[in-house]
Amino acid sequence: MFPFLFMVFAASTAVTEGAGLLPDGPLQKAVGDSVRFNTSNTPTETLILTVTWKFKGENIFVATPANNKTTPGYEDRIIYFPSTASLELRNLLTNDSGEYKVEIISSTGATDEGSTTLEVLEAVSGVTVSPNSADLLENASVTLRCSSSGSSLTFLWMNGSTEVTASDRVQLTDENKTLNFTSVSRYDQGLYRCHVSNPVSHSISETVNITVNYGPEDTRVEVSPNKPYHELGSTIILTCSANSRPSPQFKWHVNSTQLIHDGEKLQLMNVTMSNNGNYSCRAFNPKTSVTVESPPVPITVTDQHQPPPPPPPYWIIAVVFVVVIVAVLVGGGYYYYQRKKKLNKKLSDKPVNRNFPTVTGGGAQDNATYSGEARCDVQPSRVWPGDRNHGIPAELNYADIKSFQRKNGERVQLGSQDTTTQYSEVKVNNNPSTSSPPTYDVHMQRINKPTPQPRANVADIYAEVKKNQLN
Repeated sequence: MFPFLFMVFAASTAVTEGAGLLPDGPLQKAVGDSVRFNTSNTPTETLILTVTWKFKGENIFVATPANNKTTPGYEDRIIYFPSTASLELRNLLTNDSGEYKVEIISSTGATDEGSTTLEVLEAVSGVTVSPNSADLLENASVTLRCSSSGSSLTFLWMNGSTEVTASDRVQLTDENKTLNFTSVSRYDQGLYRCHVSNPVSHSISETVNITVNYGPEDTRVEVSPNKPYHELGSTIILTCSANSRPSPQFKWHVNSTQLIHDGEKLQLMNVTMSNNGNYSCRAFNPKTSVTVESPPVPITVTDQHQPPPPPPPYWIIAVVFVVVIVAVLVGGGYYYYQRKKKLNKKLSDKPVNRNFPTVTGGGAQDNATYSGEARCDVQPSRVWPGDRNHGIPAELNYADIKSFQRKNGERVQLGSQDTTTQYSEVKVNNNPSTSSPPTYDVHMQRINKPTPQPRANVADIYAEVKKNQLN
């Protein structure tokens, strides 16, 4: 029993050591190719008694010192290398995919075994893309589909030399066989190819041309020579441009009237005053059916001996002028307000003198001298700030005095005066009635005056009186 156990242990040890006899799999080959299963066995003086190759557990080849036996179906496809016990299998079929094992028994009774797997793939072929072209408007959608023959295929989309990747507008579905643009942009335009590959082969489709039409945009006119005016008899060239695909059609207009001439350039030769006007061009895209007009460009033709028209005033000068005017008005108003406020304060703070001195004046028609008192009726022009509730006037408008009454009751009517009369004090009566204008007691003294001078301006007289009151 012990010798039997020894033999089993030795055999199991030999099998374990032979696990790396063949390379790791899977070995990948294309249909129709050949594969060679190279063993790690090295030639020795030890005689090999038997070599057995198996596929999926079934013998496909057995070699002994006497002869070699090949299973039917493999006769013309197997080549055996006895020095290393390796095997080559030709004209591979997809059915050849699976596990292969080798078992080597030497004359000493030692056994070596190894295994690996083979994957026979169908080569890539017949790669096509549909549609084979696409003429689109910007923001439209399009789907490209790639198809191919072969096994274990991998799909890759390229735009020129750049790989196409998924984004919010680009979708790759069906294991990357389908490329979908939900909204194409002008930057998606290009030549697209579908790359198909597997571990044993690869192939590329024909190019697919995607054209994206847009515009026109940014339509504009350039003038050559570019200057504010042009001389009589000179030549002017106007060029229209626009951002558009395909290139747009151009029509020219002057003062909104279409010209007969079409095209990118408009040439005005031997210009006259009749060429003056606002020129513009309209760009039309036949693919998008969009028309965009350029901003008008003024053309001014003038006699070269005449000076050019003056440049328009700069807006900065206008703004500065307005600011200065506003500042002067505001400053003048503020100064007037402060002066008036100061004057009113002096008038309101000055005490009312009920005992007025005698007033001197020259209101009579002759040069006789007299003194006396008079009473006059005056319409008030202002009310003292402190006596607003009593209706007491704040100041007297002397130009409004038409008559006055003496103490004896005699009323004197004042007419036009040729001499200047100076009123120094006016005393208001106590307890004036609120229902009638107040009366004032005026003390006057008649004095001799020089020869009458031209009548003074009432405003000057009023200013002088105000000055005396303030002093």
